[in-house]
Amino acid sequence: MEWLIYLLKVSACSAMFFGFYLFILRKLTFFKINRFYLLTTLLLSFLIPALQFSLIRTVDAVNPIISSYPPSTQVYASSDVQPSIQTQLSAKTTISQNFDWLEVTQYGYILIAICLLSICAWRLLQLTKFARNHTETVDGLRLVPKKTGFTNCSFFNYVFINEDSLTLTELQVLLRHEQVHANQFHSIDKILLMVFKAVLWFNPIVYLYDKALEEVHEFEADETTSLSFGHQTYAGILLKFAVAKSDVPLIHNFVKSPIKERIKMLFNSKSTDMKKWIYCSIIPMGLILIWLFAVQVVYAQNEVGKNVENKEASALIGKTVTGKIIGFEKLVTGNVLQLESGNKIYPIECSAFRNKLTNGDKLTASVSGYISKFKITNHGVETIVIDQPVYTISKVAFANGTLIWKSEKHAFLYEINKARFAESRIKSIKRDKNGIISKIILNDGTFTINLNIENLKIKKTEFKSGDSVLVKFIGEKLISKNVYSTDKMIVLASLPKKYELKDEELYNRFYTKEGWQKISTTLSDTTKLNPSKIKVVSFQTMIGANKDKISHFKDVLIEINGDVLKAEEVELDNLKYKLTAKNAQLNSHNGNILESEKIIFDLKNRTYYTNQIPGSFQYKSDNSINKNLELKVAYKNPKDNLETKIEYRAVDSVRISKDKSIVYLYGDAKISYGNVVLTGSEIIYNKNLNTAKAKHANLISDANKPAIKADSLKFNFDNSKVQIFGKGSNK
Repeated sequence: MEWLIYLLKVSACSAMFFGFYLFILRKLTFFKINRFYLLTTLLLSFLIPALQFSLIRTVDAVNPIISSYPPSTQVYASSDVQPSIQTQLSAKTTISQNFDWLEVTQYGYILIAICLLSICAWRLLQLTKFARNHTETVDGLRLVPKKTGFTNCSFFNYVFINEDSLTLTELQVLLRHEQVHANQFHSIDKILLMVFKAVLWFNPIVYLYDKALEEVHEFEADETTSLSFGHQTYAGILLKFAVAKSDVPLIHNFVKSPIKERIKMLFNSKSTDMKKWIYCSIIPMGLILIWLFAVQVVYAQNEVGKNVENKEASALIGKTVTGKIIGFEKLVTGNVLQLESGNKIYPIECSAFRNKLTNGDKLTASVSGYISKFKITNHGVETIVIDQPVYTISKVAFANGTLIWKSEKHAFLYEINKARFAESRIKSIKRDKNGIISKIILNDGTFTINLNIENLKIKKTEFKSGDSVLVKFIGEKLISKNVYSTDKMIVLASLPKKYELKDEELYNRFYTKEGWQKISTTLSDTTKLNPSKIKVVSFQTMIGANKDKISHFKDVLIEINGDVLKAEEVELDNLKYKLTAKNAQLNSHNGNILESEKIIFDLKNRTYYTNQIPGSFQYKSDNSINKNLELKVAYKNPKDNLETKIEYRAVDSVRISKDKSIVYLYGDAKISYGNVVLTGSEIIYNKNLNTAKAKHANLISDANKPAIKADSLKFNFDNSKVQIFGKGSNK
């Protein structure tokens, strides 16, 4: 298809250039410049559509990045998007295909072009054969006696003459005329035009170019010859030979071009030099054609507004991460492991190989993509259920190299909303007799996907064969081995994304206008619980709201006005705006941590209370807390008895990592463990290692021993070992 579009662009450029010559330049007597113009613009007509310039325009990003996702994805929210049933045809089933008119057109075009080029080559050989019979040379011209067929004409410096029909004066005029053709190499122009006419045989403009160029050749030769013999004498000889013509297109016949126009041009007054400025008009005309046919506007996603987390996630694609498993979770996407690597923790989807892993395993994982920002929808109400990147991998192995799992090659994979997706290449684009795209055939080297999109009524597209694309669809059928067909393409996007084809109705069914996936579920009214804003981050199981509008969750993580609630069980009353959490832990955004067997939230009044603390605690809508509030939280040390606890506080802020294993204390920080008291301007406590790092530190490990002061130190609460960095002293 792209070859046809290219040739049509070439034809459009040639039409515009020739129109300018026909209406503006043809009457000028600058014959050499006109010849240069015709040849140059014809070459530019082929060159301009072949150029490719990209103009980047920045637009706001609309689609989150979604890369390869394992086929074993488990979705825990009930979906009203039903997967299609794949049916395999028997070996005897006949697979019908539409007649490909584009392919026939392509072969027809090539066949005609080859035939025309062959005719051109045959004529050239014929001229070469006759040229071998030259008998003498006059002023560089080789004379070839010839009494029949094409006579009194030239090809390069070979002049075919019939001496019996010429007087001496006529012979001198003829030789002078043909000498101009030979000296200016006009025969090269004739050969070029024969090639152009073979390539653009369907374009009438190229035949007009041929006629105009031959006319310019004769004007140029007439002008020079008439200066030697006079206008009147030369015009009379032209009229005498007007009755003799030749149909051989590669030669210059003395009187082939229209005699009337040639004689009129002989007696026309010469154009003034000022009119040469007209030729400068080709510059803006060429720029217009370049803009129309060679410049492609690329809409790049604006990075402004994208969160840093997604930028880091994108940078990780294609890389290998080595680390240790520190925990597992179940999200709406399936099983997710937490891989600790250095000081970062990477959530990795592991549903396909969860049963092969245990906490503490050391792994090496090859990251293939990530998913983020999914929404559960219910009757138009949307609640975010995943608000952080979850990485997908193509290969995972233990630290010793033992392979655990490797992704298999699939024709397509599934998104959370059950839409299928695949990365592939366009093999061909089929059109019907009206030019409407009926089918796009994709092939990745193994699998073929036929996209039947005639219902979209698309005629114009920037896609072409060989393009890398991402396709999303439903309703596929297996029609033969490794070949699928679907009438329900959702969207086809180029890779990298520059342009796309979209079925708006299907797209709106599976995605929001921002590009987030939709998952329909019975979870309702959560977002209606204003003025408190609730975000369900993850859960193990869920029972949707019943007649009483009460939803039940187990092993759930919920964000309430910026604070994070983790509980074994949660009951959410959508009518009374009440949330009851059992065996719960509430982490405020400023570092407050409250643990209780039961925490009850009054979402309407923005208050909560526990079964341990009487009354209620009021928190403001902006979640602001007095910065000077001393924050005290107790973590049980798993390696010690239940009576010993880690206690810490900080004046400025307390921050906790996502897995709750690392605590960051800032501003007049203090941490105590039994008789050990560590203070500093900044303290980082690692729960798993039971160690603390402090800056501008002061350590008291025993009331009877002097304190240890240092610029920086690391203390191990298990073995009481101290590492001092910078200046340190015992006082």
